Amino acid sequence: METIEIDLRDYLETKRMAFPRLYFVSREDLLSLLARGRDPATIEQHICVCFDAVRRLDFAEDRAADILGFVSAEEEHLVLNRVKIRVHAEETLDALQSAMLQAIRRALKSAVEETMLASISMDGPVSLAEWAAASDLPAQAVLVGWNIAWAYAVEKSLGLFSEGKPALAKEQVRQWQGPGQFAPLLAIVRGGGAASSKRWSACALLIVMGHGRDVLQELLKLDAPASDSFEWDKQLRYSWEQEEGASFVPSSGGAGGGEASGGGGVVVRQQCSRFAYGLEYVGASSRLVLTPQTERCWLAITQAFHRRLGV
Repeated sequence: METIEIDLRDYLETKRMAFPRLYFVSREDLLSLLARGRDPATIEQHICVCFDAVRRLDFAEDRAADILGFVSAEEEHLVLNRVKIRVHAEETLDALQSAMLQAIRRALKSAVEETMLASISMDGPVSLAEWAAASDLPAQAVLVGWNIAWAYAVEKSLGLFSEGKPALAKEQVRQWQGPGQFAPLLAIVRGGGAASSKRWSACALLIVMGHGRDVLQELLKLDAPASDSFEWDKQLRYSWEQEEGASFVPSSGGAGGGEASGGGGVVVRQQCSRFAYGLEYVGASSRLVLTPQTERCWLAITQAFHRRLGV
């Protein structure tokens, strides 16, 4: 009996090593999953343990062979490349993870391209909010896209301060402080016709936009705002970078636009720390309200992680 127990433990360990997220699955649930790994209902039953934001799966019409996407608790649908259910459960889950990473990266790339188009229009912040309100992209892609466009615009404005053009810089900054940019999203939150996931997305973006407005107010209080000032350097700043480190820059043509091509991705910076965006699907969940206290908390966490303290 002891030999059987040891062999079973070793067998489960090989499955967990093949797909490490199975370490979050209890022994009893893992045995159930492995025993009925080709059963769609069994995979769906345990999917939320391996993918925290996922509550159920979108299956093909016959519900027997293919998985088409994820559905979050907020009823947001993430479309995946078609994933066939394999003989072994860990292979199916690994294929789902790869499809999720590809889907989120595609969504982020689309969001970057679309937000850059909107943000360089005559009324950038309002156009960007209107884009966010109408976008069919996943909520996290919309949020990241807005953060990238906002950080890019602020960097440009801070550069104008350094060039001795404070009046033009303040004019650009004030565009991002106007109440008009909130109207398209407030209409979604207050209205009753939008889907639940869309309202969650709008609420999350309003929180981020409100924090962005507060950051700009603090920057304008400085005698000489600059891109290397502590008030700006301590913020979480999103950007799209190519593999060699070149930032996404919109084209200089009058129609605007640009392209996030190649093997790049989203990068988040805060002071000396730099992190690649993880591409994990998080659904349309609510976001933490950022206050001076939570800002200090984020700064402490990112700096500790950067210095590998406790890792």
